[in-house]
Amino acid sequence: MSVVLALMVAAAALSPQALAASCPTLPAAPPGMRHFKLSVGKLLNSKTQTLAYNGTAVGPLIRVKLGEPVQIDVTNRDIPDGTSVHWHGQDQPNSSWADGVAFVSQAPIPVGATFSYRFVAAPAGTYWYHSHTGEQFGDGLRGPLIVDDPQDPQKHLYDYDLDAHVIMLADVFSTTVGQQLKKLQASGMAMPGAGGAAAKGGMGGMGGMGGMGGADAAAPPTSCPVSVLDQDISDAPWGGMQANGLGGPGQPPLVLTVAPGKRYRLRFIGGQSSWAFKVGGPAGGAHKLQIIALDGRPVAPRAADAFVISSGERVDAVLAADRPVGNYWLDVTTLTGINSPIVVHYEGAPAPMKDAKFMGSLRANYGCAAGVGGKPGVLDLKNATFAALKTGVVPKAATKSFVLYLANAASSAPPPRTLAALLSPAVAAKTRGFKPDTTPVCPPLPDGSKTNYCWSLNWNIFELPKTPALFPKSTPGPTTYTLEVTQGDVIDIVLVNPTRMVHPQHLHGAGFWVLAAGNGEASVGDAPSGWGYAVIRFRADNPGAWAFHCHIDLHAASGMFSVIAVRPPKGAKWFAPSGAACGAAP
Repeated sequence: MSVVLALMVAAAALSPQALAASCPTLPAAPPGMRHFKLSVGKLLNSKTQTLAYNGTAVGPLIRVKLGEPVQIDVTNRDIPDGTSVHWHGQDQPNSSWADGVAFVSQAPIPVGATFSYRFVAAPAGTYWYHSHTGEQFGDGLRGPLIVDDPQDPQKHLYDYDLDAHVIMLADVFSTTVGQQLKKLQASGMAMPGAGGAAAKGGMGGMGGMGGMGGADAAAPPTSCPVSVLDQDISDAPWGGMQANGLGGPGQPPLVLTVAPGKRYRLRFIGGQSSWAFKVGGPAGGAHKLQIIALDGRPVAPRAADAFVISSGERVDAVLAADRPVGNYWLDVTTLTGINSPIVVHYEGAPAPMKDAKFMGSLRANYGCAAGVGGKPGVLDLKNATFAALKTGVVPKAATKSFVLYLANAASSAPPPRTLAALLSPAVAAKTRGFKPDTTPVCPPLPDGSKTNYCWSLNWNIFELPKTPALFPKSTPGPTTYTLEVTQGDVIDIVLVNPTRMVHPQHLHGAGFWVLAAGNGEASVGDAPSGWGYAVIRFRADNPGAWAFHCHIDLHAASGMFSVIAVRPPKGAKWFAPSGAACGAAP
């Protein structure tokens, strides 16, 4: 059963009459606690967004200091299936209950109810928050979360770190992600009618300037020639892209104002649900970037003409305003070349939208040549984590290890020796809810209908438990794939990607070290050679039930999902405050 369909079934089983109006029951607020409120609901006046926080295109910026206690009260105004909020990148020490994953750490927040999340802000860096219920974040439920470090080791590299320079990137659509998923389940990987809001007329009418692209901004292909970029780009249709809610179909671009001679920290957040973007340029561009942090963690400063950012990733880059006073483009393109750039506007320059020469220099479609394809100066985050400054000491050896194939279960099946290894007693002792699909055909949907679209981990199509995995009486489904570890274990996970699509994997509740990564062949036993691979290591020192999944919304929703259960020492229990179930069965 897919994640989304299981969610619908489980949500329907909850009785709205029995659900609490405010939950959970929390102790008195600690000294210095920061308090925020979010209202979640439908957005009716947008062609590319159906849900919103506080009625805005991007949720409000939440900015706190490292180590501060934080409480965010989230009210579900009118979303029938319920909702939840995940604080992406926050480790949540001993507060798995506040991680915000529906049916893993909590029940969905019902209509009219308020759920209070409380946690200590850590680690420092650029993070974000988004719904973790069904496919809601791709429909608009996303916002920035910044945790400032008063002792920032990178502070000498920039002069300003402004709220206005926190940049939430997003792909936007004229259909909901749920509608996209239904089409894919019916038709398979080739998305029918991949046109979207911008397919026919580009990004027309931005501020009356005649449009960004017109006919040449038609729906980009979902792949490029192998000689240019050997990967598939997206399962989703093309609609448009935004930066802080601007730059989409019919909208003006985001404008970043800078003062000559100053250095600015730009915080980019990959809030896309599907499409990867390349940020930087134009080619031979006006401004070079200095990368100083990846996914919230400081890295050794590195110059780059551009970088590639996928769903869930973050990049902090310093832009030096060292050019003559004027207006400049900072390109944001798909890997197939469709461009929705940001404006870098110098104080003293003409207003960008009235600068005819500048506006006439816009290039709206670079074509597939804009792809990465080994181009010099383009930072690819898949392999860039080796530049990271080590935070703490990497454990010398793992106590448990797992191999996960990021498999398209609609067109492949585990080879015999690989399947035997995955089902062996040694592996079975470390997992629960593992029932791989042994044929290159998706299993039927719960209503018995056939589907041609299913992504997986180890060919297992994940099913959400009927009650949250964190609850003492959680009832897992037959494919609620759970990796069992004990608090204090050091875990290695070998990720092998036998497909031509990038899968940005996200681990909740901990950061990890990348021990090895790259493109090319990587095989274990008789399993298919991987188009890419990575080996990660983390210390499982945070008890709780933690999601581990592909961050592309369609992939996670169709089954590329798992839970890592970090069990406390024998006799101890996970902590959860009273009433965390919001009236659902605990």
